[in-house]
Parts: sequence; C-alpha cells; structure tokens
Amino acid sequence: MPHCYQVNSFNDLYQDVLRPEKLPTRRDHFLPDKPAVVFCNFCRLGRISKELFDTWLRILKRVPGSVLWLYSHPRAAANRLREYARRQEFPAHRIVFAPPCSPKLQHMKRLTLADLYLDTLVYNGHTTASDVLWAGVPILTVKGSNWPSLVATSLAHSVGMPEMVAASLHEYEEIAVDLACNGRRLQGLRAKLSRNRLTQPLFDNERWVRSFENALEKVWLMWEKGGQLVDIQPEDFGESRSTKALAEGFQMKV
Repeated sequence: MPHCYQVNSFNDLYQDVLRPEKLPTRRDHFLPDKPAVVFCNFCRLGRISKELFDTWLRILKRVPGSVLWLYSHPRAAANRLREYARRQEFPAHRIVFAPPCSPKLQHMKRLTLADLYLDTLVYNGHTTASDVLWAGVPILTVKGSNWPSLVATSLAHSVGMPEMVAASLHEYEEIAVDLACNGRRLQGLRAKLSRNRLTQPLFDNERWVRSFENALEKVWLMWEKGGQLVDIQPEDFGESRSTKALAEGFQMKV
C-alpha cells in the first residue's frame, strides 16, 4: 500500500475523541494534574524488555514529577514490573496501571490524557499505536529491522510525523526527556498531530480503499494477460472527499 498496511475507520467510529467537552479528566483515572508529564504505553506488558523498562525508568528519573501509565494486562506481568521497580528503589506511585476499559470509545477517550506514548521496540504498538495517534498523543519509537518492529515507523510517517522515529534506544531516551522538559516543543507536536490526524493518509479510510481497489484491478489485468505476477504498486489518489469534509467541519468548530 502507498502509505501503511493498516486501514482505520476511526473518523467514523470515534469522532467523540475529537470533542474536548466529551473527554475525562486526569483525576478520573488517578493521574496527576498538569504540569506533570504522563508517559504511556498500552500494549500487552509481555512486549516490554528489561532493557526498555530500564530506559523508561531512567526517563522518569530525569523528568521530575512524571509518571508512566501502563495497561495492567496480564496481571502477573504487572506484578513483576512493580517488583522490579521496587528493587530499583523507584517510587511505586510513579507507575500507574490502568484496568481494562470498555466500550472501546471510553478507552480511546482516556488515552487523550497522556502526553507522550513510549513505544515497545521488539514488537511495536500496532492497533495500540493507532489508537493513541487518533487520541492526539504523539508516539515515540525506534526504527526496527523487521515487520513487527517497523510498524510504528510506518504509522508515524503515515500521519506526517517522521520526526518521532529515533535511530537508537539512546536517541529515543534523549528525545523523550527533551520533549517532556520542553513544554512548548511537546505542545507543538501535539498541535501538529491534532491537525494531521484529520488530513494525513493514516486515518483516511476512503483513500486506503481506493488504493486497494486499484491494486486488485492491476492484479486482475495481469492475470487476464497471462503475465507473471509481480509486486503491485497501487496508486495513491490523495486526500478523500470524506476526510476533507471531516477536517473542514472540525476546523470550523475550532
């Protein structure tokens, strides 16, 4: 596909996430009020390596008052992370575990409370990363070497934010600390994402479908001619009318 393998219909299903008056507060989810920085990751905890968790703890130590917001699944993994942090003499209250939340719209709404999403690296956030992007939370990832570790890189490019892809774990740590300590830069990224999620390819479902249909047509023509099947490069037809209308509608309200 021209931009990303994912096809997302969030602009149809989760428009309430774009409406500030319909969103929860940090206190609703046991998070500290601003200006405390909330880092988050909502992947299954089994994707967190020791090296990555050590990096997260260093980030938290370098950003006073910040917290790490994680998904408490599976529970055994959450308990192991708590115990590991305790052995490092890290304050327990600075790691907040969120329970399961349904329906999904409510989960999407609570994601808006985070400031920055710290991606897992061996196996990136896939749907999870798209969720936080639609919620207006920038993702920070490291470019990997295979498909599971390259998904977030693809998502970042598809939402027009390639600057959120680090080349190494060290750079990932430095970017996270710099953003957390530079409120103006972080707010600039969040403002950019708020615009881009309404216009860039990642959440343009109609645009994705037109490219996929084009790919199927090319395969069919190739088969009709009896030619050997080769990799298909679908055309990109640009921003769809439905996405443009949605973006214009929300811009008028702002």
